[in-house]
Amino acid sequence: MLPVPDSRSIFVSQKNTFHRYLAIEHYFSDDLLKKNHIYGDHLPGGSEVFEIGANKINFANQVESFDVGEFENFKYLFVKIKDLLLACDSNRNN
Repeated sequence: MLPVPDSRSIFVSQKNTFHRYLAIEHYFSDDLLKKNHIYGDHLPGGSEVFEIGANKINFANQVESFDVGEFENFKYLFVKIKDLLLACDSNRNN
C-alpha cells in the first residue's frame, strides 16, 4: 500500500482496506493530471475522490518534462522504502 500524502487523505479509509483509491498517479497535482488528460471520473455521490484515467502510457511518457515540484509527494514513498530496508537490515543483523 502506498503512503498517503496529506493532500490525498480522503482517498483512503483507515477502517476499510477495500476503500482505498490512491494510485501512484495521485501523487501528482490535480492540475497536472487534468493537463495530461489522466484526471478521471469522480466516485459516485459527489465525492472529491477521482479515478485515474486510461491514458497512463502517454502520461508516463511525459514524466521527464514535469516540473521538479510535481514529485514532492514521492518523498513519502521513498521514506517508506528506506524505513522498510532499514528494518530488514536490522532484522538480518539480529
